[in-house]
Amino acid sequence: MDIQCVICRSRLGSHLGFFYNCDTLKTYLGLGERR
Repeated sequence: MDIQCVICRSRLGSHLGFFYNCDTLKTYLGLGERR
């Protein structure tokens, strides 16, 4: 699993903060984008 610190943003552009493994986060939120 590739672990990296990324900033996730919603489709509305709201800042969700820093998360590890954003791809996994997107799976749950369904609206995050990796920047």
